[in-house]
Parts: sequence; C-alpha cells; structure tokens
Amino acid sequence: MTGPRPTDVLLFGKDARTDAIAEGLRRSATPCRLTIYSTLRIPGLIDKADRFLTGSLTDLDEMVQAAREVEPDLVIVGPEDPLGAGLVDALDALGWPSFGPSQSLARIETSKSWARDLVDRYGIAANPRHRTFGSLEGLADYLDALGDVVVKPDGLTGGKGVKVQGAQLASIAEALAYAESLLASDGSVVVEERLEGEEFSLQTITDGVSVVHCPLAQDHKRAYTGDTGPNTGGMGSYSCPDGSLPFLTSDDVAKARQIN
Repeated sequence: MTGPRPTDVLLFGKDARTDAIAEGLRRSATPCRLTIYSTLRIPGLIDKADRFLTGSLTDLDEMVQAAREVEPDLVIVGPEDPLGAGLVDALDALGWPSFGPSQSLARIETSKSWARDLVDRYGIAANPRHRTFGSLEGLADYLDALGDVVVKPDGLTGGKGVKVQGAQLASIAEALAYAESLLASDGSVVVEERLEGEEFSLQTITDGVSVVHCPLAQDHKRAYTGDTGPNTGGMGSYSCPDGSLPFLTSDDVAKARQIN
C-alpha cells in the first residue's frame, strides 16, 4: 500500500527567510512536494526544492501563472513585495489557500505611516513620537522639536531606507535634506524620535482569532565592523534555546506579546 499523497506546496521567496521556511517544510512530519519560486537560482533553495521556478516577485500576473502551473494545495509567501502586490488576494480568489496576509493587512509592513496610525488609533503602547509629512510645511520645526530623529521612507526599501541622526545623519540639517529628498521622490516622509536601546523582533502569527508567538530574535542590521555603516535588510540573526534574548526579562517578553 502507498501512503497519503504528499501536499503540494508552492513557496515564494528569495532570502534566508525563504530558506528557513523550506527547511521547516522538509522537516515536517507531513510529506510535501515543494516547488520554490524565486528571482534567482539560489543553490540552497534549489537543493531543498522538488521543483524550482524563477520569475518576478512583483509581477502579479507572472506569479499567478506559476500557481496555475503548479496547482498547489498550499501557497506560502515569504517576502513583503509579493504581499504588497496583492498575491494572497489573487490566489484566494482562485481558491488556493495561502499563508500570508492580504494586501490590506500587509500594510502594517508596506506602509510605515499606516502602521504608526494603526497603533495610535487603538491606543497600543508601542509608538515613538512621530509624524508623517506630505509637504515641507512644519517639517523643519518638527525636526528641531524632536532633537535626535530618525527619517524613514513610507514604503518598502528592503530595510535600507531608514537613516538615523548620529549615525547616517550627522545633523538636523542633513536630516532635513534627506527628508526633502524623500518628499521629492515619494511624496511623503515619516519622521520619528530616535530611540536608544537593544532592538529585537517578535513575530506573531494570527488568523484573526488565535495567536502563535515565534521565538524572539535580534538581527544584525548595520553594515561594517562596529555597526558603523547603514542599515541593511538584515545579515543574520540569533536567538537563545529558550526562545528569548539575554537582555530581556520575562516582563519584557510578556509586554511585547501583549503589544502584538
């Protein structure tokens, strides 16, 4: 007798996160046939895939066509770009279940101003002082009022668009010039107070009812020795065997989970 038919899984991605998801699928007790769709022929992903496809992660039609070709039982979407393009919505309309948020819910990642407004709207204790500007009006005064600032593009930049005063920005004048350049190119800019301390990430998976908290991690974002360079999308991360980090207390972890 043969066992149950393996689950056909289609995984979209291009990065270490995609590799980790693929590894998790390979270790799963549920057998699967894994197709990976990526922008590049990445050796580590090819090794983990039963089938490997290449294409754009921003072209919605191209990604939907890949799903039609595979006819998966489950789609997993890793990066922000296809989520922002509405891939989950398109696949849902065609009857393919996807692990990943809709285009609307993905705004918490694809729009910094929307995420800040969301936290404000529901009184969640997680926001620094911040404002989103669509013009120069009041911008210079707000930079002066905050003192040390962080200047951010509103949309996705792969973790590379944020500039921090005292690191990539030497002065308020440089912060203003960078903010003006973002206004000119994007039409908006997010300005926040600079926060000092250890940064960490807590990702929480939810279907709108239940929540599952992932292990906490700290990633290495700054380029160059001694963290002297610009922010990147992350160059590796670490956690501890208990799923926490050395500088966090149990109260810190509980607060982070409550915020999520």
